[in-house]
Formats: sequence, C-alpha cells, structure tokens
Amino acid sequence: MKPIICVSQKSVCAEDFFVRVEKIFQQEVFAFILREKELSSEEYKALVLKLLPIAKQYPTPFFINGDFTLACELGLGVQIPFHKYQELTKSPVPVGISIHSTEEAEYIMQQPKNIVVSHILAGHIFATDCKKGAAPRGLDFLASVCRVINQKIPVFGIGGINLENMPALRKAGANGGAVMSSCMKTAGIEALLTELETRFYS
Repeated sequence: MKPIICVSQKSVCAEDFFVRVEKIFQQEVFAFILREKELSSEEYKALVLKLLPIAKQYPTPFFINGDFTLACELGLGVQIPFHKYQELTKSPVPVGISIHSTEEAEYIMQQPKNIVVSHILAGHIFATDCKKGAAPRGLDFLASVCRVINQKIPVFGIGGINLENMPALRKAGANGGAVMSSCMKTAGIEALLTELETRFYS
C-alpha cells in the first residue's frame, strides 16, 4: 500500500466527491479517513452509508472520524483524538490516534490496551491553512514521536504535507504522510498519490 493517508474535505473537492473517493480507494493508500466535521451526525452517517458500497470494492481501509459508536456499528476503523483514546479500554475495530506531543506517544506505548492501533497521526508538522495561526511542531517533533513508538505502530506526519517535504518525513522515521486538501483539490489524484509515494522513498 502507498505510504499515504487521505483525509476528506468534501467542500473543496475538484470533482464529484464520490468519483474522487473511489479514485483514492483504487490507489490502495494506507487509509482513507472521512472527516467532514461540518456535517450533523445524521448527515455524516448518511454519507458513510453512501460510500460503503464503493469502499467494500477495494483493500484501502475506511476510517470514520470521531464517531466510535458508528464505527463499531458498521465494522469500520475509527480516527480519534488522544483524549478519546485515553477513555477507551477496548475496541472491536481498528483505531487511529491523533497526537500532538511526545508525551502522548509515550502514554500509548506505556499503557497497553486491548486495542488494535492502526496508526498514529502526529501533527501538525508544517504550516497549513487548516491550522492558521498555529505554529507547526516541525520535523524534530515527528522524529521524537517516531523514536518513542520505535516502529511498533505506523506513524504518519500530518499538516502541510506536499511533494517537496515528503522525503523529510521518512528521514524523520515516519511511515508516511497524511494529506487532506491536496487529495481533494488536485486534478490528477492518481498522479499525485504516485508521486507522493515516489518522493517519500526517494
């Protein structure tokens, strides 16, 4: 699988959203996370159900953002913030954890739980419009997280990831990068994902 996690942002999608998502699933990325925070819980669930028939055709793992109950109901992975992970004792579905400090990474390693942790999103690494005004944590932060995790769980850098800085993620010890706006806005998504993979391993 490609060393890339794609995170949705339907409002900026360059084409029909369902067409774009299927193209992403076809590329066999590490995971696809349906974010869409502006939707109500009912609207979000309806969107998930519309995407399920597409997702089931491909090996790319489908992750719900934040809604643990819905993920368990549908048997999908779930992406949760660190504080939600702290509250969990077990999970029947794979869990992705978003972290923002080395201390959070240390907790994950020191407090084993009956949970399959699919991956860790560490960020934000570089300046990004999604976090306007917030200082990026940088590559030193990413490297420190990777040292703590020590290859036990795949770590992906998120925030401002692009073709130019993908190689730096691997040098910091990460397993790949997570992209949001670029995987929605870029016209040739297949070419973008292939080039991101090439750059990561360059």
